[in-house]
Amino acid sequence: MSPGSSTESYPAFARIGLRKTPEKPQPDCDNQIEENRRRWERGTDRRENKVEERKEREEKKGKEQNRNGRTKIPIELSSTPERKHTRIRLYNTLARPMLSYGSEAWTLRKADKCRITAYEMRFMRRTAGYTKWDLKRNCEILKELKTQPVLDYIVQYQSNWKHHLERMSNSRLPKAIYNYVPYGQRSEGRPAKRWRENFM
Repeated sequence: MSPGSSTESYPAFARIGLRKTPEKPQPDCDNQIEENRRRWERGTDRRENKVEERKEREEKKGKEQNRNGRTKIPIELSSTPERKHTRIRLYNTLARPMLSYGSEAWTLRKADKCRITAYEMRFMRRTAGYTKWDLKRNCEILKELKTQPVLDYIVQYQSNWKHHLERMSNSRLPKAIYNYVPYGQRSEGRPAKRWRENFM
């Protein structure tokens, strides 16, 4: 500052030693609108590409409409002969023994038989490449796969166990339980189903 100059000609922030903050340039409204429009177009293109990719995946899965307007089973669920043979062998080796373990002493009710059959046919229907919408009977699917219902095996196990009990000596505990007749008065209501009634 030259001598003789007055401090009144300078702003207040200069007199107290502060720096003036540079003003931010005001954004151009037209440029901002154009940028927003480009962003929206890029997002729209990405969404359209995703929709097209989803349609292509569905077409690759082999979904077709049958005469009833229902969706048929996808290609990956349909079974080849080799895959059927492998699944049937796994079922006979692993699933069926686990499902029927201890079935010699079971007292099967109608509800129990329905649950066992439903579990079995869920596997068999998928192995054969059908869905419930194909309206295939259980006997037709089992005949196509050349397998017997698991309930037939359970009945066979129980029959073998019954003949084994009859050959036992009377001193054996299973034979004593088999011949046991309870005494006294039972409670009201329908009597519980007994193991002997499986063969009636």
